[in-house]
Amino acid sequence: MNNKVNVTLKPYEYAMALDVARRRMCSSIMNSSKNNHGFVGHGWEENMEGACAELAAAKVLNVYWDGSNETYKEPDIGDFVQVRWAKPHGYSLIVRNADPSEHAYVLVTGSCPDYVVHGYLYGEDAKQDKWIKGPNGRPAAFFVPNENLLPILDLVDKFESQFKYSVNKSR
Repeated sequence: MNNKVNVTLKPYEYAMALDVARRRMCSSIMNSSKNNHGFVGHGWEENMEGACAELAAAKVLNVYWDGSNETYKEPDIGDFVQVRWAKPHGYSLIVRNADPSEHAYVLVTGSCPDYVVHGYLYGEDAKQDKWIKGPNGRPAAFFVPNENLLPILDLVDKFESQFKYSVNKSR
C-alpha cells in the first residue's frame, strides 16, 4: 500500500548531514554514551547514514531539518517524526516499546547519497505483538514489514495542515 519515494542528496546536503553525524559521534564519545539496544560497534557509519536519512526524509516531507545534537529522545523532524534507517531496502521499520506511541516513525533505506523513503506508521499502530522480534540476541522490538507502512506522502499532508494552522493562528 505504501508509495516509496527515491531521494538523492546533493553533495552540499550530505556534507551538512555528515557534519551533523560527526558532531553527534564526538558528543557520544565525550559523554561515554552507550547504545541501549544491544548494538556492538563503533557507530560511525550508522550515525553518518542516519543523519543523511533524516535529511532525506525531511526533503520528502518538505520540512526544515535542524540537524540537532544531544537530543536523543526528541523527534528527528518537527514535533513528532522519528526516522529509522537501514541499509538494505527490504528491511523492516523498527519501533521499540519505550518509543513514544504518538510519534510517526519513518523508514528510510539506502546509503549516501541515494535513499528510499518507504513510508511511516505511528508508534501506537506499530506496537503489535505479531511484529515482535529479538534477532541476534538483541532486545525485542517491533519489526514492521514495508507493506504495512502508510504512504509517506500522507505525512506531507499532515505537515502542511499543521503549518497552515499555525500561520493562520498567528495572524
